[in-house]
Amino acid sequence: MEGGGRRGILDVAEVFRLAARASTQAELDALEVPFTEAPDAVAYGERLRLLEKAPRVATDLRGLSFRPSFVRDGLVLASQYAPPVRMFVLDVVATGLTEFLDHFAHISRREGTSPPPAELEAARVLQKRYFAYCLAWWTELGMEFDEVFLTMKEDALDLFSAAQVRECLDGGPEAILGSELFTEEERALWKDVFDGAPGAWTRMRRNLVDTYQLPFRALPALAARP
Repeated sequence: MEGGGRRGILDVAEVFRLAARASTQAELDALEVPFTEAPDAVAYGERLRLLEKAPRVATDLRGLSFRPSFVRDGLVLASQYAPPVRMFVLDVVATGLTEFLDHFAHISRREGTSPPPAELEAARVLQKRYFAYCLAWWTELGMEFDEVFLTMKEDALDLFSAAQVRECLDGGPEAILGSELFTEEERALWKDVFDGAPGAWTRMRRNLVDTYQLPFRALPALAARP
């Protein structure tokens, strides 16, 4: 992924936030983007206007400089729901882009390299929060675990982190239960999930939200997916 300076990412986040404020599909279809000199923001505005009429076009991010998997996921999920849940999903994207701005700014300009040593520890802490945000929100909105882990791999901080996530993808539950991506408490909760314990994922999600102080709120009444 190329491009995506901090200012450009914030502009994209604002476009998603404006879209999330639409109260009807007609308002979203008429979305106006104020950042005429920000190519990615303009391009995302065009895609957001097409979510209802042409979802395949709306979720095709080819040609954009800033195109993390997180944003692609958000557009795909938003296209699968009707308002008001569609706008709710767009707000989840806007919040994620601003909450994890430093993470997105780094991965938008990296080629698999880690941040400088002085920044690495803080960057890994932020990445853990970002991964937790993806797990909490995307599963809540209907994504499967393997889809979320794939996004985590594609949006990983560096090659080392991507390899850790790939091990979880390739190795399944056994690999996740032994992964250093998760704390001992989280691995115990994962075990409950894989064992099919009642309410296990609800407890896991609550733990992620509380531990990493994630922005998380109740969904509106879910509209059926098309």
